[in-house]
Amino acid sequence: MEVEIGILRNERRDVELGIRLRQWMQEHLLAEFRRRTWSVDTKVALKFVQLHVPNPVSERDAQMR
Repeated sequence: MEVEIGILRNERRDVELGIRLRQWMQEHLLAEFRRRTWSVDTKVALKFVQLHVPNPVSERDAQMR
């Protein structure tokens, strides 16, 4: 999520840099982390909501708890 946020911010400021970062993520980063990340399914999404309420911390912080 944090990498995607960074890429989106860069795409808005510098289109060419955004294109290079997105290509790097698609061709290298996602493949490198494919076996080390979990998919977000309904169970994970519902747990994420529980971590976020009633103390509304940022989504990034809530995912790390």
